[in-house]
Amino acid sequence: MGEWSAPRPPEPPPALVVGQIMTRNARTCRPEDTLAAAAAAMCEADCRFLPVVDGKRRPIGVVTDGDICLLGSTSRRSLGDMSVRDAMSGTPTTCRPGDGVLAALKLMRQRRIRHLPVVGEEGVLEGVVSLTDLVLCAEEESFEPLRQELACALREILQKHEGQRVIEHNPFVED
Repeated sequence: MGEWSAPRPPEPPPALVVGQIMTRNARTCRPEDTLAAAAAAMCEADCRFLPVVDGKRRPIGVVTDGDICLLGSTSRRSLGDMSVRDAMSGTPTTCRPGDGVLAALKLMRQRRIRHLPVVGEEGVLEGVVSLTDLVLCAEEESFEPLRQELACALREILQKHEGQRVIEHNPFVED
């Protein structure tokens, strides 16, 4: 017969959670918005990322300044003639306000992303947590595991994937 052991007590909640450091009231855009409007919103909000939301404010994608620059430089159309739908990524990776900051950072590291939309129980956007938020948190908190994980995550996220960027069309070569 196997040994009996007492059930484990539940793990305590993380000391520092995403809801404490995330940016609330984050700017968003809709798939039908123009890329020019999304770029202007990023400029006004001093951010490099916008969650793309549906009519109920649930994230359905994301668009970054890099997405806009890449599409804008490789298309013969103006940013005012292209929609966010043309540049946005698909279903975004998200986290919840009660998730620990280490868990969020590990998720960013695994997915090689710099921002996470933060959603509540109904999947509605409540904010965004970014690498910048985590860097500032690591600077303020004396939480060594966060500093160590942040160093590893930055090393992986900020490097080019497989050493090179892939562009479908080079706009600098004449046709």
